[in-house]
Amino acid sequence: MQSHSKEFWLVAFFLSKFGERKENKGTQPPHELNTTFWRVAYKSFYYSLSEGQTGETFEHGLKNCRDAYDGHIGTSARKGWRDENRLPVKLSSTAKSVFNKYNVLSREIIWKEVQKYVTEDNKSKVNFNMISDRKTNPDWTREELILALDLYYDLDQGQMHKGHPDVIRISNELRALKIHKSIPDIKKFRNPSSISRRLGNFKTMDSGYKGEGLPNSGRLAKEVFIEFTNRRDKLRKEASLVRQLYLNSNVETSETGEPKSKYKSEFLFQYHKNRETDPLVMKVKKEMILLDTKKLKCEICGFDSLLFYGEIGNDLMELHYDKELQNEPSLEASDMNDFVIVCSNCHRVLDKNFGLLNSDDFKKITRKK
Repeated sequence: MQSHSKEFWLVAFFLSKFGERKENKGTQPPHELNTTFWRVAYKSFYYSLSEGQTGETFEHGLKNCRDAYDGHIGTSARKGWRDENRLPVKLSSTAKSVFNKYNVLSREIIWKEVQKYVTEDNKSKVNFNMISDRKTNPDWTREELILALDLYYDLDQGQMHKGHPDVIRISNELRALKIHKSIPDIKKFRNPSSISRRLGNFKTMDSGYKGEGLPNSGRLAKEVFIEFTNRRDKLRKEASLVRQLYLNSNVETSETGEPKSKYKSEFLFQYHKNRETDPLVMKVKKEMILLDTKKLKCEICGFDSLLFYGEIGNDLMELHYDKELQNEPSLEASDMNDFVIVCSNCHRVLDKNFGLLNSDDFKKITRKK
């Protein structure tokens, strides 16, 4: 069951407990909502409780939560969700706490609480088909997930709530990254509540956590979590680089998506590019690969330009300098193992994530697609 707020579950409880039987088969919403249509009833709560969800996702979520309660409420007009033994499905901890608190209260008291979330004037005007993109904030990026995961390992499990100072600090940092071009709902974008939920997602993935986490974390979050499992030092270093690259006021991004800044990262990136564009290094590395494998193809995704384009695609592969650079790189001779053969697309991804992603990590990510 997807994680929802206590208020969301309260509304679902009200809809389940007080949904009314029709004379013929079926049910209709509680009479307090002044409608005989469930979809209109759901719309009544969209603006208060959607938290950036699309209209369709919100509607399905509220219906599913109502269905989950149906099996637990003796007065419900519906059977609700059942498990393989035909028993009511197990409620989440939040859903159960709402049930225990409100199931003993009167309808009037419950309605007084639920009424706070009704937007009566808007319910008949909301068209879920027209708000599929309304106030939907952008998905989390790799950089944002790295900062959140770094915080996850710094906090005790009981500290991962929206009021903790470090959760608020990370919220402020993520809002200041300026990675996204469009943020439809700035009030809810990476706010402390969303950070707390993301930390709850990480709990679900953490084999060392024995409590109840939050599901539906998304594929990228799972990939980042797996990538840094048992690699705390690397995670800490990359979180530091994210802050340097995006939170420094002098940092910009070039038209090609590569990092530009007026401090040390600019020198390191330029040093990196100079190494991989050295004609002699390129010649030696390619000759070594051809001697060993007889063909040049991308070491990340396996793309073979000669096979794909024919003779006109011969020798299109590029060189990527994959060595992790220190603050002051020395002038030692190049080791051919520090370079990898890549296609232009993979090369651009690596350069865009300079300092954050090496070829081994990138291979692991692409192999899961």
